[in-house]
Amino acid sequence: MTHGGHQTPEQLLEQFDAGCQGTADIDMRGVLHAIVADIQDSYTKAMLAHGASAVTAKAVTNVVNDYITNHYGDN
Repeated sequence: MTHGGHQTPEQLLEQFDAGCQGTADIDMRGVLHAIVADIQDSYTKAMLAHGASAVTAKAVTNVVNDYITNHYGDN
């Protein structure tokens, strides 16, 4: 089952675990990117639900993306 057209957190964790354990040929960067995207979607929805504007939510996401890119690379 997917979550909003994406994999569910449970599916992502299963893939992450399988990749870490070496029990499957998993694109770990792809899984990590999907986990980050899922977390970003979650906190964006939370900000909007608590009255933040779409502009503010986008600005926060941009700051987090810049942090990730600067500290972990953009690939």
